[in-house]
Amino acid sequence: MQGPGYKPTPVTLPICRSLPALPAIAAVMAAVLGLAGASIAASAGLPRRAQEPPVAPAVPVPANEPGFKLRVQQNVVIVRVAVRDSNGRAVTGLGKDDFKISDNRKPQEVSGFSVEAARAAVASRQPPASDAAAGAVPAPKVSGESTAPGEPLTFSAFYFDDLNTAFASVVRSRDAAGKFIDSAPATERFAIFTSSGAQDFDFTADRQKLRAVLLKLHSNPRLQTRADCPEITDYLASQIVNQEDPDAYRIVRDEAINECHEDPRSVTDAILRMQAQAVYSNYVIQARANLANLDGVIGRVALMPGERRIVLVSDGFMPLEMRDRVERVIDHALRERVIISALDAKGLAVMLREGDASRSYMPGGDLAALSQTYDASRESAATAPLAEIADGTGGQFFHNNNDLLAGFRKILAPPEVSYVLTFSPSKLKNDGAFHTLKVSLVNGHGMTVEARKGYFAPKTQVTPEEQAKDQIRQAAFSRETIQDLPLSVQTHVTQTGTQGEKIDVDANLDVRSLPFRTEGDRSLDDVTFTVALFDQDGKLVTASQGNRALALKSGTLAKLQKSGLDFAAHVTVKPGTYTVRVVVRETQGGEIAALSRTVEP
Repeated sequence: MQGPGYKPTPVTLPICRSLPALPAIAAVMAAVLGLAGASIAASAGLPRRAQEPPVAPAVPVPANEPGFKLRVQQNVVIVRVAVRDSNGRAVTGLGKDDFKISDNRKPQEVSGFSVEAARAAVASRQPPASDAAAGAVPAPKVSGESTAPGEPLTFSAFYFDDLNTAFASVVRSRDAAGKFIDSAPATERFAIFTSSGAQDFDFTADRQKLRAVLLKLHSNPRLQTRADCPEITDYLASQIVNQEDPDAYRIVRDEAINECHEDPRSVTDAILRMQAQAVYSNYVIQARANLANLDGVIGRVALMPGERRIVLVSDGFMPLEMRDRVERVIDHALRERVIISALDAKGLAVMLREGDASRSYMPGGDLAALSQTYDASRESAATAPLAEIADGTGGQFFHNNNDLLAGFRKILAPPEVSYVLTFSPSKLKNDGAFHTLKVSLVNGHGMTVEARKGYFAPKTQVTPEEQAKDQIRQAAFSRETIQDLPLSVQTHVTQTGTQGEKIDVDANLDVRSLPFRTEGDRSLDDVTFTVALFDQDGKLVTASQGNRALALKSGTLAKLQKSGLDFAAHVTVKPGTYTVRVVVRETQGGEIAALSRTVEP
């Protein structure tokens, strides 16, 4: 992977790694959340110059796309819902009263509702050539209030499950992914991750580098059951270990005797169960690693601004004892507002053993039909997690189709519209228990609803301080314009020489909107300013945070109401195009404002 501080680590059994290993980003995140010193020189002041009155740009959200409020509350469940008609097209125009939610079969009241429409990608704009002579120091440049067209809008991570995908499937899917990336708008950024960790590459706009990484992808399973005799698949192992299935024993025993030429007297149920247990344990480790690494990719993608998407490319995998982990992955993606879609890399597969040239043994008699039945059952069980993860996070599942390029185009095009519902479960216990969810339509004849299947109750209480930090973090890594508070932002770029440039960020908050608390003769509130800087590929470069504890007498309050509350940050960086994200949060009401500005050399 390319990126600050990241070094890929190949995975061996037991497979378990944590993505991303990004110490630089971790340090910046600590700064963003107020856990460490600021890494951008920052200053805040009460009076603002009289000739610069505060300006609050009005950037309303379209009427058909009410903004999703970044609120972090205790015991609030988020459910992203996609509704499609009989032709698979997204259904628009639904409202809060069109939905019903049940939690463990108990009806719940939908307390929050918003509509998210896909943003249209815009063409990239090349930065204009500088007319300044080499070494000259031009006058400071003031940015406008709008975002530059060249700013990256969409971040898509390909997660290739090379642990559970056949070589032919990897080749077909990587070729299709390369064609999709080549045809994508320049404003899109892509990253490549693998479940084994063998080939990982961080977000970039460099299509040539992405192509080179794709060509290195190959099947990388840690288990080679085809090389074993008898071959015990994950499904057969599960049937023997968990179900004591007599037919599963029959299939394995028949192969052990007729293909492996073992003495029938030695092929006892106890021996077969021991062999199945060994295979099962290794598959559990592999499944756990697959989900743990996917969860790490969610965390990495969550550190990107704008629309965040993951496409899980896999032949499918048995969840085995991982159902709780599947739901936790879904929950993590929902809370980070990351959409995961899935693509079955096999395409339209024909599950016939007699048509598989790689197999040298075919059972005879009634066992042939029984084996086909078990193969089909295994296929259904292995693809179910792909569908569940996609449905649960608002993505799509593409399967039973050999046109993988069309599949990428379909699932990586964000849903035309999705609905975000929230509710507060009644009498929710902090016991970490799993709750089954069902989302339906009041009048949904002929429509299908795609939504998560459940969630886990929290295990501990969340403090107001933790809620505030999470709210600021979400706003910092969003690209939404949030104007609960009237905020204005200006940026100035000054070249400091041939090796760098200084970016000055000036923010001003109109304090007339603050919900002050009165105590004696003073008006009280706390305001936190956060400034984050992202590079052209959307990677977080650095961040700073400043806190203002306001305890104002009437005279000072009156002056501040005229001038606004200032915050300034300064950073020296290498020449390039950057995005400045300013987030302001006040404590009394939890109101927030967030604006982005693009600065160019």
